[in-house]
Amino acid sequence: MHQVDATLSCADAIVLAEWKAYGGPFPKNEVLRFKAATDDYYMSFGTVGLSRPVFRLFGGIGNASDTVRQYAALHGIALIESDRWPLPTLVSDEFVWPGEPADGPSMEDRMALAWGARPLQLVMRPQASGSFLLPRPESKARVESFLRLHDNWSDRLWDAVDLGLSGPEEVFPQFQYRPSAA
Repeated sequence: MHQVDATLSCADAIVLAEWKAYGGPFPKNEVLRFKAATDDYYMSFGTVGLSRPVFRLFGGIGNASDTVRQYAALHGIALIESDRWPLPTLVSDEFVWPGEPADGPSMEDRMALAWGARPLQLVMRPQASGSFLLPRPESKARVESFLRLHDNWSDRLWDAVDLGLSGPEEVFPQFQYRPSAA
């Protein structure tokens, strides 16, 4: 598939991903191309659709401007950036937040954050006619509120990691390297 670096088929989802090596801002035209390529992939299934949700990830070693972040959120594309925690991490039921369990986002905040990384089935709904229905775009205020919420929870998680005495391994023991006893 053109402009897609990886297609992952998981038990409960399909993930389409594009990775860039831009050290600076993500070029908006690259995100536009990725959106178009993944739209084409999804629309090729027509009204039959897919049985699993299709998620889109676009990332790299740089960062996205607020304009690119707004565009990605409007189209359900999760951005993976160097200075923000990815939405899938922040909304995950599996992720263990450092500190008290209440330190992580509330269920309401997780649902609001999940909007920015929603499956293509919620972005483009197949119709019996063979066309696709695009929901009305969210208001600018809604999108700006989403970006602030993402920044807030990402900053809080970075703060929690930074407070770790010996680094992330102490805050996140599940990621600590443990050599096997052989």
